[in-house]
Amino acid sequence: MQGTCKLCGQQKTLRYSHIVPAFAVRWLKETSLTGYLKTLKSKVRVQETRRVYLLCDDCEQILGRDEKTFCEKIFIPYHELNQQKFEYGPWLRRFIVGLHWKVLVVREEKYSTEIEAAYAKAESEWREFLLGQSASPGDAEFHLFLSDVVEDSTGALPAKINWYLARGFDLTPIYSESGMAGVYAMILRTLTFSYLTPKAAKDKMIGTQIAEEGVLQTPQTVQSSLGSFIVGRAKAIEKFPSTLSERQQEKLFEKARKEPDRVFRPESFKAFEADQALKEKMHRRPAARTMKGRERNLPCPCNSGKKYKKCHGLK
Repeated sequence: MQGTCKLCGQQKTLRYSHIVPAFAVRWLKETSLTGYLKTLKSKVRVQETRRVYLLCDDCEQILGRDEKTFCEKIFIPYHELNQQKFEYGPWLRRFIVGLHWKVLVVREEKYSTEIEAAYAKAESEWREFLLGQSASPGDAEFHLFLSDVVEDSTGALPAKINWYLARGFDLTPIYSESGMAGVYAMILRTLTFSYLTPKAAKDKMIGTQIAEEGVLQTPQTVQSSLGSFIVGRAKAIEKFPSTLSERQQEKLFEKARKEPDRVFRPESFKAFEADQALKEKMHRRPAARTMKGRERNLPCPCNSGKKYKKCHGLK
């Protein structure tokens, strides 16, 4: 398809580009029970995530180089070798910038004038950075958080929080009423954030910020409004329509008999088991009663050690 490349701005033949990096799509299909993908809005199984005519061949290769490096140096070692410490160079920041730039370029929702101005500024700065026309991606702050299995919580969590983190893709601009603008891209336990405007002073993020080069290692800490945002996004999975018909379930059971190692391999079954274990643990814990007024300053009945207003009473 002929058109204007969104990155270099030239009239060229455009590639049918993935928004989610292709390596992550391939890995998810290879480790799934069915070999297919599913979306939040449809019962129809698919083999690809969203793709658009976005980049020319040259620009596709610019982003592809950093995606390949990220896959080889962080994604595969983390998922398949359980590596917890990673040395990185300029390629990691370029990978995040390229991914978040695509999220902004294909956004469809309209935001306030202030937020749109922040997005437009980032698009321009990131485009110049990716093309090598600028040595810096601007004033944006980039973070990468490697999530693990959620085993416990002092508050209620979505029933499929582990499934969301381990088997999901979620890419969207983010903003707050206070004027914070940024981008969130979650790809199979790899959560990236960019702040285009300063984050709140109370936000605490340790071991997540990405510089031009350095070392990334777990454990990491994220204590900010992003936590409630992620929980809200995970709740959408509870509204998943059933994607397997009776006939498809029969085929899956037949596959389990013939290929038990494939059906019950750790990566395809781990998220389901983790959510079941979390559900059982939360079910055994005494329910916290509703506390009002001055009672909200008392210890939470769930025995978390926090005040009620900071635990089950947090809104």
